[in-house]
Amino acid sequence: PNTLFALSIARNLLVKDNIFKHITNWKAYVRQLWHTEKADIGKLLRMFRKMNSALHPLCNTDEIDTSSWQYAVRRLPDSLTKTFVFFISTKFPDVLAHPDIMLPIKSHARPRSIFRVMDGKCLVVLRDLDTDLYDFLANLCIHLIESEKLMDKISSPKIIRDLIQATEIEQVKETLKSGLTEKEINGLVNIWPKNLGEILANVMLHFNNYSVLVKKPLSHLKADPVEQWSTHLWKTVVEMYELNPQTLCGEVPDEDLVVDLMQGSRRAFLSIINPYQYKYRERIVKWAEEAKPNFITEKFLCEEDKLNAMTYYYFLAHPEENEERLKMERESGIWRIEETFLTGIMVVLINVNKINPALVDPAIKVKPKGKMHLIVNLGYTFGSQSADIIQGVMNLFGNKIRSLNIVGKAGGLGGSRGEIMVSTKIYLDENNDVVNNNLGSTFKQEELQGKAGCNVHVGPMLTVAGTILQNEILLNYYKKLWGCIGLEMEGYYYAKEIQKYKDMGFVKEDLISRFAYYISDLPLDPTSNLSQEEGRVSWDEGVPSINAIYRYFTQLIFVQQ
Repeated sequence: PNTLFALSIARNLLVKDNIFKHITNWKAYVRQLWHTEKADIGKLLRMFRKMNSALHPLCNTDEIDTSSWQYAVRRLPDSLTKTFVFFISTKFPDVLAHPDIMLPIKSHARPRSIFRVMDGKCLVVLRDLDTDLYDFLANLCIHLIESEKLMDKISSPKIIRDLIQATEIEQVKETLKSGLTEKEINGLVNIWPKNLGEILANVMLHFNNYSVLVKKPLSHLKADPVEQWSTHLWKTVVEMYELNPQTLCGEVPDEDLVVDLMQGSRRAFLSIINPYQYKYRERIVKWAEEAKPNFITEKFLCEEDKLNAMTYYYFLAHPEENEERLKMERESGIWRIEETFLTGIMVVLINVNKINPALVDPAIKVKPKGKMHLIVNLGYTFGSQSADIIQGVMNLFGNKIRSLNIVGKAGGLGGSRGEIMVSTKIYLDENNDVVNNNLGSTFKQEELQGKAGCNVHVGPMLTVAGTILQNEILLNYYKKLWGCIGLEMEGYYYAKEIQKYKDMGFVKEDLISRFAYYISDLPLDPTSNLSQEEGRVSWDEGVPSINAIYRYFTQLIFVQQ
């Protein structure tokens, strides 16, 4: 697709046909809320319907799309059907800043900071007012649309009364038969397996009377969450290396402190360097053979993957051993940073010089690259928040950074679920801007393919504003005209900041940026997109690929000159 003809067609589709106008218009309206503050829910929904989101295929039909609804509900507050007002910001209002004033509320599939202010009112503290706000409101739109369908189908005083009085799930199902199909009923049971009757009654009595208020914080001189987070990160490094508490990062010679960055699953990363797991391997295996835990992962790539799974269940059965594990980690130079300062980003620090080479994954050959070789594993960031996080890290370590290695999951525009994609460049859907990746001379596609036991696709990736803010037009445009092999939400922001810092001379010109993802879903296939995460699409099928990428990228760190 990378021909002048393809580029000409791509320009005409954007400039003349304005093919992304419905997505662009919705995002533009959401950005206006920074200033107008109160959302017009009706307008928000009308604009959302026009997008024809690939993740919400039944949006404009009468059928209740329980798969998409479940996806949305898992990313919204647990108190969703009892809340009427959402107050959204990126910081705590001063009047609510005391921890005893509010109670935290869970959001199962998004690490959001949500708090109950009073009955019917929630404070939602977002990581940014771009991607995170898009995501929250897009999921809320799905909930509103599907709630409306439900009310149209079964809203009557008798049904509401019967739902409230129902004590067994079978009674609820029987009540719903008067207006819903068996498929819709089973879908609702999957969304809310507990207290279904009460929740559905709440949905119908709520009448979608939501009010959304967005407050952009005024300018202030207080440290923001990323500043607090990065300051705490450096303080932990100082403590780990037993430096003078007043030491600044810039005062440590570049040849002494060598830094490699990783970003992805903390559990997967720790599994390849966990000294407890490898010291007590026989004990863990013997326990698993006797206890026979029910592994969710059906297929293991190798014995080490199986050991990782055994270890996970072993600690569930033996929580008293966790203290010993953490002690051994500290002795081996592994420090966990749990405090996130509202960023949602937990960190693992590895003092490579203290790792015992005999107590790591056999595929890893530990070879420190300096007197103080530090690996920093960042937890998953979210959308444009990634720019702030990597800025904070690069401001801290600068020219000491040798590489950034991202290990994640992404939607595939080809291939099969569980296969791997490696990025050579990344486009941003907002403006077609593109940034190249530097995979380094040691990366070999065939090596990763051999280690992972699956196909590895190498090519351009697309960064989108949200999993919901995509449709067939956008996906096919970037697949067929720009050759994109997949899409995710963070890569561009990392790559763009790295390029910016290279141009300014603040990081090494040859800093390596390896971004690899397992294919978690196929957005162009309604039966394999993210809305099927509780059915046909299982996160566990990506475990072997994630582990393989981590092993390979970690080993590349040790062979990199």
